[in-house]
Amino acid sequence: MLIGRPLVTPLMDLAKFVLEHIVPRKIPPPPPTSIFSEPAPPPAVIMKLDIEGSEYTVLPHLALSGALCHIDTAFLEYHDQNDIKSPCSLHCKLQSLVEAEPTCHTRIIDGDDETYSSPRRNKPLLAKPDGKEGQVIPLGQPHY
Repeated sequence: MLIGRPLVTPLMDLAKFVLEHIVPRKIPPPPPTSIFSEPAPPPAVIMKLDIEGSEYTVLPHLALSGALCHIDTAFLEYHDQNDIKSPCSLHCKLQSLVEAEPTCHTRIIDGDDETYSSPRRNKPLLAKPDGKEGQVIPLGQPHY
């Protein structure tokens, strides 16, 4: 409550948004010439989700609706809940759902990206694109 009044927070159905706005999008063709020596990589849908415990409601809905499989990479942060002792339980279940669906290639990366606030780190961190969860490298460093 804010000075005796309830705080009203607008909500949205993320799965519905993905299915109605991300899936049917039209991606323009790449330009015929590029400033890069190699062709540009295909576009990707990347999601960063840090919703302070609501992931236990939102992520199963994303998975069961099929919307999760339209996301190429999902950076997820899990928060402890009183009735769920291990955040890995949700992560492992999501990973199993993705692996069980042959057409789903979503890469799920589990990690807290707030490590940049650590006094031992002076740069924000980014997950490595090599599929190893929890691996991080400083921004600006090569990540081959």
